[in-house]
Amino acid sequence: MSALFNALRERTEVNARHAVETFTSEVSEYQAMPTEIGNPLGMYDFAVFIRRRSLDLAEAERPLTERDLAGIAAIESAKNDIIAHTDRIAAADVQACARQHTIEFTDIDSMSRTVLQLWAQSATGCATLATSYANAVQTPQAVDDIGAVLPALFAIVIAARGRAGLVNGINLVVQDQIRAYETVVAKLTPTNCVKKGNKEPGTPREKWWECTAYNGDWGQSTWVYAPAEPVRAQAENAATRNTSRPPLLDGLPRLRALGA
Repeated sequence: MSALFNALRERTEVNARHAVETFTSEVSEYQAMPTEIGNPLGMYDFAVFIRRRSLDLAEAERPLTERDLAGIAAIESAKNDIIAHTDRIAAADVQACARQHTIEFTDIDSMSRTVLQLWAQSATGCATLATSYANAVQTPQAVDDIGAVLPALFAIVIAARGRAGLVNGINLVVQDQIRAYETVVAKLTPTNCVKKGNKEPGTPREKWWECTAYNGDWGQSTWVYAPAEPVRAQAENAATRNTSRPPLLDGLPRLRALGA
């Protein structure tokens, strides 16, 4: 058995490197990590450490100690804290950019054509930033904050580009808007959903869905009698009524028609 552990020790660094390469190239959570915690070198050091430690304990037929588990938990907590902090910064960047262009839009009639074209391009960059951040952020609150500014921001971009004569890129802007909307809708769709039922004597079984959104809001679908099936989307929509999801979801069919 000792020969096996020695062979595994010799491959510790190789196996750790392969694991990190796989995580960073194929696992979306690791791809989306901020550079502060997604640095391959830091991940590699930890991968080597945990493999060596696990081999030592396995050979001695001992489990991970409380100290080992606490260290792993601390790393996970730090990762989550950094992700949340980075997400807040990303959302704040988008909100500030949207706010700036909303204020400046009121002066659009007084802009010269050259200034208007430059300003329209700047607004387009803001919308592109919002689309990228909506895809990158992981915390629901940050996603919701970004989703809240998307309708007004893209409306400003399309209007500004039209006024500035930059019409050739409007279809691409609409495609970005569709992607941003779809991303926010998907990320804010509740995952905490339960299909429930009730059977009273002499009546068919009643069924319905209940969902809870990230902000704690609860919603349920219409109750139906078997053999009919309740509609989960009704509960999802009811639970997310106080988020940015409903207007984006409602706007998608019209945008898809425009972008077709």
